[in-house]
Formats: sequence, structure tokens, C-alpha cells
Amino acid sequence: MKLSRIFLCLLLFVACATPKLIESTSPISKIDKYKVFFSDGKNNLLPIKKGEETTVIYLVRHAEKAKEGGRDPLLTKEGMERAERLKDILFNANIDEIYSTDYKRTQLTAAPLATAIGTSIQSYNPRELKAFADQLKAKSKGKRILVSGHSNTTPTLTNALLGEEKFPMLDETQYDHLFVVTIAQDGKLKGMDLRY
Repeated sequence: MKLSRIFLCLLLFVACATPKLIESTSPISKIDKYKVFFSDGKNNLLPIKKGEETTVIYLVRHAEKAKEGGRDPLLTKEGMERAERLKDILFNANIDEIYSTDYKRTQLTAAPLATAIGTSIQSYNPRELKAFADQLKAKSKGKRILVSGHSNTTPTLTNALLGEEKFPMLDETQYDHLFVVTIAQDGKLKGMDLRY
């Protein structure tokens, strides 16, 4: 009887040691170092073990782009509002680094947060996503990162980080996805597709 109680306590400890991030259909209102808060009032812990260096990578497609501007358009008014919303959501998430492709729309999506937290935006090559995923995994242990990309590169990079084809390409009309990849100290990976 005593042994079964000890075993039950161990099972409960293991189950509670890694909190489960539950997907919600409600948009995110904010994220702090350990929690995601949804607009419906619910919140969920990020899968981070206390005392461990967990890497958290947030990945977004650029916000709404203008129809004019050729291959490198600016953001629309709605896009600028979305970029501001992203800043508000991630302001308290302890972001250490921000990466973006060299396009105006991706840079402008990340710019409000970069300005608010006083950091620069680093460029990455969207044609070398596997190498960039490997770089993020190797050189960003324990950091919190935002990556601004495109409808095809953002899910592709998320999948490259996870090592599996979990998320499909985004439709041209989808701007509200916020992918979250956590990499635990033991290398365990989790990926989420949330809305903002």
C-alpha cells in the first residue's frame, strides 16, 4: 500500500513537472515569461520546467501587406495595427532576439516590438531555413526569440525546428497565426499554432 502511494505521487509529480499548453480558439491577449493569456479570460502555462533553460521561439507571418509596392510592399493600416498588437502581446515575454527576412513587410511587423524592448532586428535568409533552424537550436539555448517570415516560410521553419511536418502552409489571407516552439533542456520539442 505504501509503495503504491509513492508510485502515485511520482506519477503526479512527473505529470505536473511539464505543464501542458492547451490550444484555444480565442485569440491571445498577452504572453509573459511562463503563461499565455487568451482574450476569453483563460490562460495556460507554457511547457517550461522551472530551473531549466527552455528555448521559446515565436514565429509569425508578416502582417497584412499593401497590394501596391511590387515584390516588397509596405503594411496596410490593418497590418500596422496587427504589428502593434504583436508588440503588446510579446512585450512581457522576455524576448532576447528578433529575426526577420529583409523585406519591408516582415521588418515592419517586428519593428514595434524591437523598438519597445530596445533591440535590433537581425536578418535571416528565407531560402536557407534548415540551416537557420539548426542555428537557432544551437546558438539560442534558453533564449526567447521572435521570427518574422512569410506564409510559406513560417510554417516551414516551424516544421524544421520540430523535425516533423506538423503545420501546413498558410493561405494568402491568413495573418493571425502565432506559432510557438519550445525546446526543453533535454531536447524535447513542443509546437503550437495559436491566434493573435
